[in-house]
Amino acid sequence: MKYRALPLISFMLAGLVSGCATVGPDYVAPELPEPPVEDVLDAPPEDITAEAGPVTAESLADWWETLEDPLLTELIEYALDGNLDMRQAQSRVRKARHITGIARSDLFPRVDAAATYRRSRTSEGMLPTQEFPAVQQLAGTVATGLGIAQTVSLLATDPAQALMRAPGQIAAWPVQRRIDLESDFYRAGIDAAWEIDIFGGTRRGVEAAEADLEAAHESLNAVWVSLAGAVAQNYVMLRTYQARLQVAESNLDAQEETYELLQSLFESGLRDALAVQQARYVMENTRASIPPLRSGVEAAMNSLAVLTGSMPGGLHNQLIVPRPIPVASLKVVTGIPANALRQRPDIRVAERQLAAQSARIGEAQADLYPKFRLIGSIGLESLSSSSLFDTDSRAWSIGPRVSWPIFNAGAIRRNIQVQSELHEQYLAAYENAVLMAVKEVREALVDYAEEQQRREALLNAVDAAQSALDVAQDKYRSGLSDFNNVLDAQRSLLAFQEQLAVSEGVISTNLVRLYKALGGGWAPLEASQEL
Repeated sequence: MKYRALPLISFMLAGLVSGCATVGPDYVAPELPEPPVEDVLDAPPEDITAEAGPVTAESLADWWETLEDPLLTELIEYALDGNLDMRQAQSRVRKARHITGIARSDLFPRVDAAATYRRSRTSEGMLPTQEFPAVQQLAGTVATGLGIAQTVSLLATDPAQALMRAPGQIAAWPVQRRIDLESDFYRAGIDAAWEIDIFGGTRRGVEAAEADLEAAHESLNAVWVSLAGAVAQNYVMLRTYQARLQVAESNLDAQEETYELLQSLFESGLRDALAVQQARYVMENTRASIPPLRSGVEAAMNSLAVLTGSMPGGLHNQLIVPRPIPVASLKVVTGIPANALRQRPDIRVAERQLAAQSARIGEAQADLYPKFRLIGSIGLESLSSSSLFDTDSRAWSIGPRVSWPIFNAGAIRRNIQVQSELHEQYLAAYENAVLMAVKEVREALVDYAEEQQRREALLNAVDAAQSALDVAQDKYRSGLSDFNNVLDAQRSLLAFQEQLAVSEGVISTNLVRLYKALGGGWAPLEASQEL
């Protein structure tokens, strides 16, 4: 085969590749419905219209800014840089990128440099042997002997002729020749192989790897959404515990003053012991509620430290000073973006996983068809190291190879069925993710709206309880009422104040839930974080 044949082969391969067909289904993304939430969006009352409005794409991108707490924003930024779950998710993205590169490399020829040295010995049993009948062997010996005798007789008559015949007679004498059973082999060169992707199996593999990479990106976004929400929820929990602690300590101070006053009056004989003991057990009950609240403060601070990648206790100096519960100015949600569900990373992950599995069906189907490979090598070969680099030691080969599975007991078709069933599973997972997304959005909207109404009622209850306590204390000082009315008013005020603090925290938590349900928070990631 001459080198001039190579352009012809290249031309034929180019034509073959240009006519390649990709087997398997072409992926079509499922239709994503708009979230049916209009029935749970409250119409804003006229007196709070200025505080009402739709959730916008901009507010979704950095929703924590709506809570107007610089420390919360700072903690979320810390979490983006230091959280260990984020670091794992980033590593998974890099891993998926490398896997995609490996899949793409299968589209190109593979070239290997190789050098070989081999020393071998042939078995003596493998040498060719000739066995002659005894008569033939005897005849040969006699003929050789006669020839030697004739040569000797010529020495007397024609010495010159005898000397000329002597070497031939000696060479004809039967002797045992030695054969070298050991040999060396040297080779240095380049081997190349290229599988021509006629039916698109390799391209489907690349398509699947690219979809997996996109799914890894979306998983990272999902971690970021969950992380930002977790930081905000724990921060709101911390401020809620601190608000409840302030309520309890404030009431304890007032109850201690009341107890000390009654104790003084009792010692003066102006009050009986019953009122003193009643004031005392109310005071001690309030005091008993404080340690669990302090434990809650510690737990929330530790959780925030872990979320930001800090050692527990490392953020105490920043967080120990009480601050108000962050509350967004957005009081009523009147609308949400039309593409809210498309914003959710978990749905995007499920969709990309579905796309990857669709490509794997085609990758499995390609195994039903022939595989075409072009194999070639060029190098130097010699039995001696001294002549390895001589011109005559050049060697090369090139040629196609075709393989086509004929019998494998149905394994290929079974694998196609396996990949198809996995596709059905991923489709069901995608549809379930959509259903769960709508569920979370609706519940968060309802909870956010209903808790605001509860807070309004609790505000009225606190005002009424404070007024009742003032009246009860005035009547008790005037002797118009017993101390039980004062105790009841104190207990009611404490309970309503604590419920109000909890409600304010729940409102902010529900708003965080709503933004998480709408997939908010991941957009800044691509601009602020290098993977």
